[in-house]
Amino acid sequence: MENVIGTHDKALHNPEVAAEYLKDALESGDKDIMLMALLNIAGAYDIDNFIQEEFHVNPERMKARTDKGFDFLESRKMKLKEKNGILYPDKMKTGSWVITGTPGSGKSYMVSKIHGWPGELGIDISMDKWWKVEPLTHRPREIHFAFPFKGMNERYTVHDELWEEKNKYPDVEWERIKIPGIKKFILASDWRARFVFDFILPPPAHIFSQRKSRYASKDKRLMDARLSKKQIQWQAHVYWQLAWFFHKSGLQVIVRPFNSVRPYSFSVLKKISRNKNKLSKKEITPETDWSKEKNVKAWLQKSAPKDLIKKLKKS
Repeated sequence: MENVIGTHDKALHNPEVAAEYLKDALESGDKDIMLMALLNIAGAYDIDNFIQEEFHVNPERMKARTDKGFDFLESRKMKLKEKNGILYPDKMKTGSWVITGTPGSGKSYMVSKIHGWPGELGIDISMDKWWKVEPLTHRPREIHFAFPFKGMNERYTVHDELWEEKNKYPDVEWERIKIPGIKKFILASDWRARFVFDFILPPPAHIFSQRKSRYASKDKRLMDARLSKKQIQWQAHVYWQLAWFFHKSGLQVIVRPFNSVRPYSFSVLKKISRNKNKLSKKEITPETDWSKEKNVKAWLQKSAPKDLIKKLKKS
């Protein structure tokens, strides 16, 4: 492999040169890995045809080896493990953990419990390559997103003071949000697999009550001073829509009703939303029995936008 890397400059101009070194190395190395190295250093060449002609190997088979993803997110019975009372997927690396969600959902508490990075990070997701910002390399950590809203050039968080006097709230302009591209080669960075976005999405009524209580206590925060149920619902719906948008765009997403409750993947929520179980009529709280699907359905009905629930059922 060292010989191949050492011929990088020559190989960029002449893929056949790299092929000679690769042929010699194939006897002692992994064939697919070595061929994928050729793919990376000979990007200007019609390399798929070249590999098929020289080595009689299907490049699509090699690409499939690098595109395994997080299969556990597709499982109905996602295995979980626990850290200081916080549940998360068994196969998820804590270094990929990005915690987000509606204001007042308990993100900071959750980060402290899992010994994540202190401090809140704000990211403008309409910015080019926002996923490469240096503070995001330190994980697990909490993130607030700034959104591009329709009819507005600037980007704002959902708890910006701009919304305090508003009666109407704008829609997100999803076309302006940037998403990492698909990994093409084995040596390239797989930005889509680097993060697991964990959305904490309690029912808006619960958030409203919690933030009112927080402001009445010693933990006063300016963003809790002027609250309306309509604003809280809008904030919750924006984050639900972002979670769905990330999921549909190929990013790894889990959602949970409360910070102390187990997470769910959208694959699981799709199946639960389609079943014919009746909704639970009990109040949805962290102490709810989350092993019962009727409680999960009740959480969806009380917290997620109606159009998103329809998309879940149809997808």
